[in-house]
Amino acid sequence: MVNGGEYQRRFLTKSEGKKKGSRLSSSDFLKPAAAQSDRLQRLFIHFLKASTDMTSPLPRYAKLSMYLHWLMLALFVGVYACIELKGLAARGSTLRSALLGLHGLFGLSIFALVWIRLLGRLIWKAPAISPTPPIWQIGLSHVMHGLLYVLMIVTPILAWLMLAAGGKPVPYFEFFMPAPVALDPALAKQIKGWHEWLGSLGYWLIGLHAAAGLFHHYYVRDNTLRRMLPR
Repeated sequence: MVNGGEYQRRFLTKSEGKKKGSRLSSSDFLKPAAAQSDRLQRLFIHFLKASTDMTSPLPRYAKLSMYLHWLMLALFVGVYACIELKGLAARGSTLRSALLGLHGLFGLSIFALVWIRLLGRLIWKAPAISPTPPIWQIGLSHVMHGLLYVLMIVTPILAWLMLAAGGKPVPYFEFFMPAPVALDPALAKQIKGWHEWLGSLGYWLIGLHAAAGLFHHYYVRDNTLRRMLPR
């Protein structure tokens, strides 16, 4: 026989156990959710830091901008190497045709990538140069960057117009770009002159851009070049 006091004690003990059990299950349910949210937040912060590198003691460009910068430099090397080697190949030869095809492929790749790079400049602010250079150097750097973007955008467009006016296809991998102008050999010859003039100017622009980076790195000893170097 269980008296009333004993029965009441056991009933209260079971009730408290149930309450404790319900609290534990709720806690067990909330803890994984909170932990998952915390992990997602840390991953998001890590992604932002990794993609911008703006919080480090040595600020750098966003990684996307870095990769595009060096990739486009390699494409420029390919563009100019192909056009220089083309002059050594016999007219009508398979090698000459292959070099011209690669020249166009590399040039159109630069044209495609430059828009991604411009978008990156809008999203991520360029890291500051330290120590701050004179205002005239900052102005010259803006002019140089503007001219380089003109080179990367206008030169491929001129090539496209030149080939279209000359009645030649403009392939890009398996895609053939439509002709924006009618067949006009005289116009094609004129545009070819503009294309070659701008391409020749590119030697000077790229060379001066590289020389300025090396000058700042080895003589001024600021972080101009290091901002674009991966870790």
